Amino acid sequence: GDTVTFSKTRGEHELVELAADSCDAAELAEPVPETSEPFTWSVAMNTTGTRVFACMLPGHCEAMKVAVTTQGCPTQTHTVPWAFGANRTITARCGDTVSFVKTSGNHDVVEV
Repeated sequence: GDTVTFSKTRGEHELVELAADSCDAAELAEPVPETSEPFTWSVAMNTTGTRVFACMLPGHCEAMKVAVTTQGCPTQTHTVPWAFGANRTITARCGDTVSFVKTSGNHDVVEV
């Protein structure tokens, strides 16, 4: 999945993940605490749906709220009979599994 990176270079702000698209929602994640120091926070977007991030300092939420929607990666399992002559090209998407099944002989699988 994708990664969203938040970076703050100036100002007094914090960053939290909210349980809903509301400034009254409970906080889900451990917040990046209020600081005037620059920070970077990377979040792996590895589930389908919408996640909401905001600054919860008084008066900041409505002006500093970001909703990130992750569209589902269709998952599929690709099975490759791992035998001599198994030349092929497989298109795998994020979340897919590729299984190599040795059917006969002595063969290694290496990533090149």
